[in-house]
Amino acid sequence: MLPDRVAELTNLRELRLSANRIGDIPLQITCLSKLRVFLLDKNGLEDLPRLFGRLHTLRRLELQENQMEALPETFTLLTSLELLWLHDNQFRKLGMEFSRCMALTTLAMSHYFRQYLEGRLPH
Repeated sequence: MLPDRVAELTNLRELRLSANRIGDIPLQITCLSKLRVFLLDKNGLEDLPRLFGRLHTLRRLELQENQMEALPETFTLLTSLELLWLHDNQFRKLGMEFSRCMALTTLAMSHYFRQYLEGRLPH
């Protein structure tokens, strides 16, 4: 598990935690208000904190190769998000989570794209 104290690094702009077998992300991580890059791939994550959308400055998020089934509802608040990797997870459906991600330029979803995507993507 990721130590709660990482939230004390309030000026942190990049957090690279790939392949660390973290399992859970503490809610306190949502206090990193300047975070722009967050790499969480290959960690066995099943979900993100419900307030993950507080990371308003996040531009790059890598969640590939985890065990995630859904994204939190607050994901719509990630309006600065440009790059998002979601492939190789356990998503059942994805939909309105992307509705306000107007800055999104790269979305990697592999085989889910048509089968599991519901709702509208930003234009």
